Amino acid sequence: MSKCELTIVVDDDRMEFQIGDTVTGYLQVRVDSNCRCDGLTLTQEWSTHGKGNRASGGEQVLRLYRGEWQAGEAHSYPFEFTIPEGPVTYHGHYLNVDHYLRAVADIPWAFDPKAERELLVRPSDMASSADDKPKIFGAPVEAAAVAVPPIYIGMFGCMFMLPGLAFAAGGIYNVVGGDSGGIVMALFGSVFALVGGGVLFMGLRNSLAERKLGPVMPSVTPPVAPPGTKLALGLDFNPRSEARLNEITATLKGYESVTSGSGTNTTTHVHTLHEEKIVLRGNGRLFAREAQELAGSVTLPADAAPSFEASDNHLIWKVDFHIDIAAWPDWTASTTIQVPALPDGKG
Repeated sequence: MSKCELTIVVDDDRMEFQIGDTVTGYLQVRVDSNCRCDGLTLTQEWSTHGKGNRASGGEQVLRLYRGEWQAGEAHSYPFEFTIPEGPVTYHGHYLNVDHYLRAVADIPWAFDPKAERELLVRPSDMASSADDKPKIFGAPVEAAAVAVPPIYIGMFGCMFMLPGLAFAAGGIYNVVGGDSGGIVMALFGSVFALVGGGVLFMGLRNSLAERKLGPVMPSVTPPVAPPGTKLALGLDFNPRSEARLNEITATLKGYESVTSGSGTNTTTHVHTLHEEKIVLRGNGRLFAREAQELAGSVTLPADAAPSFEASDNHLIWKVDFHIDIAAWPDWTASTTIQVPALPDGKG
């Protein structure tokens, strides 16, 4: 049985706050039996919940008391703290982010009493335009083309493909020699070789595409864009050789991506919030040294959920560029956009 009971009381019973607001109140303690408290603390933090593994941050800890309590006593310990910059409260499909006040009393040799209260946190009215450069919801996502050096992807693919080919060859050799057990070895090696070959191809695909296209430069402006912003898209390249083009597209995507479990039991859940594709150029021929300066635009939804980045929990906005070349590897790249949280009605 707990030796005391904790209750978190917020002044005026207020539940909703804006970033930068001051939260005041008191932590009420009702003592049921004599005990020593080695530490009474109140913590304010945000925490994710939903399909993904839990993540938390923004922790602020107030140490309110340390000492002796007597049975029948009632104590009130005032607290005050400021709501930090980001993230705001978000309730989505797979991802939810909430703010909490959590109290705990460290009672030696006994169950530690706890209490919790949820707070609803909205964006500050002060961050009402792109010019204000408001803080991004959660940790910022870098606004840049997502690109891993092809050599690293190629090396990773070879780590699967080469041993897989060796296993497959060994299995086939055993089968030819009359050992039926080599069939399993050959199949196992073939799977590894195929996976490695696929990774290797994905890593080298853009390099192969640029043998015809030349270096390709995608752009999205502005990189930090509040909801409702019109994004200017650009794609510039100067073909090295002639090619037949199917189409060139840009796709605006907003989605939640959360991961649950760990190791071999890892599962990723993805929910699309918004997807819109535009064609920057239709089918036709590309001619060598005929510079391509393609432009287009797409608008973020007025109710676009703000960007968020935490361990195993992500809310991402990006533009995917795709150059579809007939009878040749395609070129693809993604550029991430930061979408800040704005006050209700100002998105």
